[in-house]
Amino acid sequence: MDSKTEEIVNAGCELFMKYGIKSVSMDDLASHLAMSKKTLYKYIKDKRQLVEKVVDSLLRNNKFHDNADTSSLNAVEEYFMIYRQVVNMISQANFNAEFDLQKYYPDLYKKMLDTRQMKMMFGLKKNLEKGISEQLYRQDLDIGVIAKLNVLLGESMHDYEFLTKNKPELLHIMKVNFDFYMHGVCAPEGLKEYNKNKEKLNIQS
Repeated sequence: MDSKTEEIVNAGCELFMKYGIKSVSMDDLASHLAMSKKTLYKYIKDKRQLVEKVVDSLLRNNKFHDNADTSSLNAVEEYFMIYRQVVNMISQANFNAEFDLQKYYPDLYKKMLDTRQMKMMFGLKKNLEKGISEQLYRQDLDIGVIAKLNVLLGESMHDYEFLTKNKPELLHIMKVNFDFYMHGVCAPEGLKEYNKNKEKLNIQS
């Protein structure tokens, strides 16, 4: 992607995240960039292509569960880091953009969903394997099933209208789910480590 196209895609992403996909027109994008529509269409042929490039950019730049430097962390500490990432992501999210993607571009939504779930599965399995090897997680865990269940729970957080229309309440639901999950997977030593870290984040059981 050349630098000008990247600039356009980044601007499109910014507008989509702020206002939703449906509400943003190519006219809005051109105005935002102080660019003529004629110039804009030299790089992006239509709104669908813009949405597709924004989705590809988000997936390419999404480093969720891809953190390379976690060797100094045990599995419980690593999972706290993942939790903080999710909280930050949800706190900044505009759910309207995801709803619009699902409604108006279902093929692109499926692509995003499949990639997101694959990354979550990979990261969760790695964390579970690490925790078991460190004897912080229970030794009898079915890693594949636990990871799938947690992915399903995680994806349910994106059903914002079903859960709540109040973002602070959604973050509280996430906190309760996090506590529930950790109590399910941790061995006694893991629970000690969890409680120590929980105090740092002020997470109430």
